[in-house]
Amino acid sequence: NKYKHSLNLFSMPGLNRLLGMGGDIIHLHWINNETVSLPKLKEISHKAKKIVITLHDEWWLGGCEHYPDPLRVQNGYSQHNFTGKGFDLDRWRFLEKINIIRKINSNIVFTVPSSQMYNAVKGSKLLSSSSVMLVPNVLSKDLLDMPPDEDTIDFINSNISQEDFVLCFGAIGGLGNKVKGGGVLKSSLDNLAMTRAQNIVLLTFGAGKRGKTDFDGYQVLNLGYLDRISQVKAALSQAFVTVMPSYNEPFGQIAVESLVARTPVIAYKKTGVLDIVEHHKSGFLFENYSDESLISSLEEAMNLGVGRLKMMGEYGHNEVVKRFSSENISKQLLDLYADIV
Repeated sequence: NKYKHSLNLFSMPGLNRLLGMGGDIIHLHWINNETVSLPKLKEISHKAKKIVITLHDEWWLGGCEHYPDPLRVQNGYSQHNFTGKGFDLDRWRFLEKINIIRKINSNIVFTVPSSQMYNAVKGSKLLSSSSVMLVPNVLSKDLLDMPPDEDTIDFINSNISQEDFVLCFGAIGGLGNKVKGGGVLKSSLDNLAMTRAQNIVLLTFGAGKRGKTDFDGYQVLNLGYLDRISQVKAALSQAFVTVMPSYNEPFGQIAVESLVARTPVIAYKKTGVLDIVEHHKSGFLFENYSDESLISSLEEAMNLGVGRLKMMGEYGHNEVVKRFSSENISKQLLDLYADIV
């Protein structure tokens, strides 16, 4: 497993002092990258009536991996299902998690941002008996209120024509991010471009520098790393559709951001995006994780026409603003806190 790992052997000193003050509820959204060690988590569980931990990926279900093997998640980390060589570091941390969960399980509540994550947690060996609540991520008010960056819009418009069908893909590492589906998107476009006469331009952001690259039958316009919300909003707003071919997606932040920008979304159905995108209403959800399924959704979007896509984007915008507003999500959190204290 070559994806991100966190051992959680150490803790941040400043955060330790803050958590040491205790409280009725301590709500942790992120403990990885040595933010809070596993032994420290056990210690602070005695300083609050309840600990709430929000799961933004599947690290808590496995050993050290943030994208663990589903079979080991479901069956546990035994010596028999270890496929690597040498010391099984993931099993070592998994057993430590079991030890800690046993001691603090009555004092801890996990929240997950999507039904897909809820099912993954309840199907896991480690957390199947834990208390789990579904509370979606909140929609940033800054994203709603901030206008798109004009410089980014001007750059995009100067590099596309009225004949182009514009797609958008954003991920840390750009098309090189395999977890976010960069590889399957590129191979799908390679195949699609051979059979489509329509010009295709793929806007990408998340890595590299601004520039335009010609491939066989389509172009990639890379916007580089975008460090402002207004730039992301500009990129998403200039596309006809945003493509999110992630195989594993606990929530789908880009899907929400795209619909805020009134751009429909193409995504893999068996992820957290299912709670955000409505098939044929605010986007397209493909059933099987393959080039053929993604190509089929891309062709459907292209055949639908810009006018219909804009109507889908408008519908999606209204839905995500209503469902993921700060007022709505804050109420869900306050209700949760009231129930568990």
